[in-house]
Amino acid sequence: MKKFFSLLLILIMLITMSGFSFAEPNKNNEETVVKKLTYNEYIEKLANSLGVSVNEAIKIDQKENEKYEKELKRRFPKLFNKVGINIYGVTRDDGHYTYYTITKTKWYNSDFAAYVGATFKIYVNGSFREFVSIKGKVFSERKEGVGNYDWNPLNSWDDPKGGKYPTTSVTIGATGTFRTEIKRSQTVGIDFAGFSLQQTIGDTLIYISKPMTITYTYNLY
Repeated sequence: MKKFFSLLLILIMLITMSGFSFAEPNKNNEETVVKKLTYNEYIEKLANSLGVSVNEAIKIDQKENEKYEKELKRRFPKLFNKVGINIYGVTRDDGHYTYYTITKTKWYNSDFAAYVGATFKIYVNGSFREFVSIKGKVFSERKEGVGNYDWNPLNSWDDPKGGKYPTTSVTIGATGTFRTEIKRSQTVGIDFAGFSLQQTIGDTLIYISKPMTITYTYNLY
């Protein structure tokens, strides 16, 4: 009996030292964060994404607004009536823009997580809403504070409904792999589900996961 408990204790110590849990990925273990930006925060992000000054970013944004609103008046002229009811049956409000950064986190398993995100510009007029554009590239990064690993995004994309902006629904997505380095002494007899051994450097084993895809669809209606 003592021998049995000794073997059990050794097994528990090996699993604990590895620093990983080996549960299968939980498809429902996801997190969506929608952060509203101020105009200044949005302009700063726009300037950084374009590699221009803040003043230049403001001018670029204003030109986009003028072009968008000109086309919007052609498509929905009733939105711009000075008095009355708009096409959605709600008393008309002045049109304005809102800005959001949206991220979607997904866990490969309980120890490996990454997220996809994007910054959106949305036009609002009463009950009317449209995505005007996506600013910068769709980004994908590892979730901090989870484990010891790297996330390597292979590609990312945005897919507006109808194939172009403006639109009322956008899907963002990214595909990538996880990379982790483990000491040989910590992995004796333990398999990493979904990972394969790619390289050995001295006592260090380098594991790479299968590609994981993260997607999120944001609907305005």
